[in-house]
Amino acid sequence: MMVQMLEKYVDVSGGKIYTLSFGLGPEDLLVIHGGPDWDHTYLRSAGELLSAERRVIFLDIRGCGKSTRFGSPEHYKIDFVVQDIISILNAYAIKHFSILGFSFGGKIALHFLERYPEYVEKVILASTTVYSEYQRELESWAEYAQRNTSEIKSIVSHAFQLAKIHGKEPSRTLALKTLTLDVYDIHKLPKIKKVIEQITFSGEWINTYRSRKLTQREIDAVALLNSINKLLLIIHGEKDMHFPMSVAKKLHDNVENSQLVILKNTGHLAHLESQNEWAYEVGSFLKSK
Repeated sequence: MMVQMLEKYVDVSGGKIYTLSFGLGPEDLLVIHGGPDWDHTYLRSAGELLSAERRVIFLDIRGCGKSTRFGSPEHYKIDFVVQDIISILNAYAIKHFSILGFSFGGKIALHFLERYPEYVEKVILASTTVYSEYQRELESWAEYAQRNTSEIKSIVSHAFQLAKIHGKEPSRTLALKTLTLDVYDIHKLPKIKKVIEQITFSGEWINTYRSRKLTQREIDAVALLNSINKLLLIIHGEKDMHFPMSVAKKLHDNVENSQLVILKNTGHLAHLESQNEWAYEVGSFLKSK
């Protein structure tokens, strides 16, 4: 059965945000990608699996993918992305929806939830964290230490400090050269690499980071999630080498109305390593009462 697809550019202050939807509803799910200098495409195949029973809407956040490059670092704040989402909701005539934030997209989802909780029905935090203290745990993990080689450390440092920012670089090289930290099952690396190679990368957010203007308000996510009492799904790879599994368990332990799904033997890109299981768990949660 063919699923209806619709591309739409949404006007925002100073530019346009690219969106892509699959399915007809009656419910809506908005998917926010991470990176942040990536685009929505690496989430598309998993998200499409959810569109038989709802409309799934992807966006390329400002400065990413097919959305406007605003250039100046002053244009890159999470609060501005939140307002872009409001424009998207208006363009699609959406009053209530569920929100899925992947990795950096989880921060955006929480900022939206803080500002506009009345729009949100259910929350999904995928391969992300609300905590900042986890690096020591990663470094004490033997498998992480083995993969986080001196070469990879050098690539990361160069990308964020010295590399020339032009077009897709340095974001594309950074993503491809550090993919062993994103994917746990190395046998799946070639297939997943092909997905990552299709991303339209940008350097807008890296540029903002270098300018030290990538500021954001701190949110007490646990207090927020408990106070608004929305159904929350935390879905995480057991072997995530960006945010260890313990941060997902900690959030689940501290948020009363939450569900936790740990996908075994998957890394940060758990939705690509175990796509059918990931989509099944997200879909089951969205159907739950």
